[in-house]
Amino acid sequence: MKHLGRIAVAISLVASQYALGWGERGHHTICEVATRLVQNHQLKAYLLGKGHQMGHVCNIPDIYWRDLGPQAKSGDAAHFLNPQKLGYTIESLPTDFDAIVANAGKPASKVADELGSLWWRADQFFREAVDGGQRAKRSKFPDAKHEQDKTLPFNRGIYDMLVSMGLMGHFVGDASQPFHNDEDYDGYAAGHGGIHAYYETASVNAMGLDLITEVEAAALDLRAKKDLDLDSGTVVERMKRLSISAAHDLKAVEAADEILSPSQDRPHQFVAKRPPSAQGAKAFQNLIVPELARSSLLLAKFWDEAFESSGSPDLFKYHSYRYPLAPDFADLDYVN
Repeated sequence: MKHLGRIAVAISLVASQYALGWGERGHHTICEVATRLVQNHQLKAYLLGKGHQMGHVCNIPDIYWRDLGPQAKSGDAAHFLNPQKLGYTIESLPTDFDAIVANAGKPASKVADELGSLWWRADQFFREAVDGGQRAKRSKFPDAKHEQDKTLPFNRGIYDMLVSMGLMGHFVGDASQPFHNDEDYDGYAAGHGGIHAYYETASVNAMGLDLITEVEAAALDLRAKKDLDLDSGTVVERMKRLSISAAHDLKAVEAADEILSPSQDRPHQFVAKRPPSAQGAKAFQNLIVPELARSSLLLAKFWDEAFESSGSPDLFKYHSYRYPLAPDFADLDYVN
């Protein structure tokens, strides 16, 4: 048992250095499943072969952007919400960012850093996706000789729309992770220190290769039961509902988290000892799969709406092979 505990601590310590929402596998799963859940016929047919590409773009904020240093530092706090920092609960947190800033009496950038700005970051990329699609819609189609020209307005618009859709997916994914919606983001206040990375990365990585199939099935079940209100309200209002549903899972996650010895907070901080992540995967399976499914389902809804709001540009006139390996960092437009 002591040997297992030491292994678990080592895993948790390594993972904690890279505590990112759902880890690469989780984010990729959310976005790949979303390509199968969209309902607009043209968009669905186009995205059928784009699961890998959308999964890659959905991970950009946690991989490429994190490697940009000071250039992208302003975006670090856009991955979560700490409502208690400003005296709110996740349920009472207003959806109007400007109103929060005014009430706090602090600069918007300071509020974004302290509170986090997850909901508004997703909304930003929704708006940018619509803008890209609208630019493509009002542009001429490339002729056969220039269909690979990435400078043409039509090609630029479609590319920007797809990249923004993928980036939006990252933050929709973050909202379904329970610890991205609470000040005690790594469980130390509850004696579960180190839970963040153990839950979202190590345990997800230890799940079987059928994870994508299970998440898709769970999302289709949620859609049929209409357990999550996806249709009414703004992007931010629906992001709030997603966050609330995730925050309600916090106690269940802690109850399922097998602690071999509790963590200790500062000044001598160390993580709780846990079994290997394969056991965590089994313990958390019935929580993680529905959480990933909720994000996939809401993301697909947002993609449908962004595409249709842009005028449904003809995606099959887009013949570019341009692959978004490293999209430019996007400044927080609701702060700047």
